Amino acid sequence: MDDQPLDELLARVSLRDRRAFSEIYDRTSAKLYAVALRILGEAAEAEDAVQDAYIKVWRNAGRFEQGRAAPMTWLITIARNAAIDRARKRKETPAAPEESDAEASADPSPEDMALMADDHARLRRCLDELEETQRDVMRSAFFTGRTYAEIADGLEKPLGTVKSWVRRSLIKLRACLDGPVGENAE
Repeated sequence: MDDQPLDELLARVSLRDRRAFSEIYDRTSAKLYAVALRILGEAAEAEDAVQDAYIKVWRNAGRFEQGRAAPMTWLITIARNAAIDRARKRKETPAAPEESDAEASADPSPEDMALMADDHARLRRCLDELEETQRDVMRSAFFTGRTYAEIADGLEKPLGTVKSWVRRSLIKLRACLDGPVGENAE
């Protein structure tokens, strides 16, 4: 079974073949864990995200369409989405009282407020340097939480085009944000 392509293994998993599922796990779990760990930054959270991903694989293997994506791409996308879902839940869940520092104020200091204002202004300036369509795509993807597929449908553009715009825009934003802070910076 070791030589069997992942797409054939996924087809067998859709028929509830546990051996095929085990083979997929053995061949892909390290990569999916690395993806989840990169997003979440915590080993335990990444392990849970990978477990969530494999549950989705087990349940949805029949939905894999060979012509739309490579099997590994499909698996990585599931793991990435599971990790992002966990990260979002983590941000939305307030800390339990025993987990929070009772003496520390939840309000940012004036210095923190000034730094955040500078960061926001800088991000706005960098976003304004993008072309209008790419700027709108970036705002939709990162500030409203729309998926790339939803954005592509709304713009009536291919998904690959939207992904390319996001990638190029992220590169431009990184260069802009990593550049000099002020006009007099060297």
